[in-house]
This record gives sequence, structure tokens and C-alpha cells, in this order.
Amino acid sequence: QKFFEKQEINLEKLKKKGNLVHLELKALIGKRDVVGVKLLKAFGFLEKELEPFGLKFSEWDWGQKRKADFYFVVKNKELPEFEVRSGPPLKLKDYVKDFKKKNKNTFTKNGKIFAKIKVKHRKLSSFVKNSVNDDYFKEKVKEVVKINV
Repeated sequence: QKFFEKQEINLEKLKKKGNLVHLELKALIGKRDVVGVKLLKAFGFLEKELEPFGLKFSEWDWGQKRKADFYFVVKNKELPEFEVRSGPPLKLKDYVKDFKKKNKNTFTKNGKIFAKIKVKHRKLSSFVKNSVNDDYFKEKVKEVVKINV
């Protein structure tokens, strides 16, 4: 294996692994190390965001120019309609009351409260578009040039 040599990303191979998400970005202008850290943070943010879709592969590429590419392969193209969010134990009454205020559809199980929450962006494409419009992401990159899902 060659560890420190740049490997070309083969989009066709990635598509065979699952659902490919490819973003072309313009990096910010500035010191190379600062810009690189911002891109890395933006990449990490999307990586974490895509975990519910069953993240199988993630990679990013940034050359000397201002163009950067993020690659993600996920297992699922769509999330379930609802997710179950875990709340505090029932014995912590103030926290339970607060949890019930924030979440409408709650139920208890094994001494704990849970909420059934409708998932806003179930489809991968709308989820990615929503994620790149997050303020945290937008302050790390200059522009999203293209999104391929």
C-alpha cells in the first residue's frame, strides 16, 4: 500500500458502494492552513450530519486552487418518517416536565421518557441541501458550486 501518495477518487467505484453525495466547493481566500482547517471542519460537520443515513465512506480533496470536493457514500436514500428521541429518567420530574414542553408526542418505557419526532428532511437530497445552508457550514466555505446526490 502507498500511504502518502495522493489517490485519485473514482466516482464510478464509489457509486457501486452505495448512494454517492458529491459536493464541489469554493474555498475561502486566506492563509492555506486556516482555509484548510475551515474546510476540514465543514467536512466533519457534513460527515456527522449524514450518519443517520448510514455513512459508509467519506473523503475530501483540496488542491492548490480554491476548488474543494467532498465525497460521501451512504447506505440509505431516505430516513424513516419518525425518530425516537430519548429523554430523562422519570424520577427527574423537572426535566421530564421540560422535555414534555419541548416535545408533543411522548411516551414512557423502562422508567424513562421518550418522544416520537417527525423527521423534517427525510430524503437525502433535501437533507444535504438543508445541511449546506446551515450557518456553521456556510461560514467555513465560500460557495457550494455543485451538489450531486
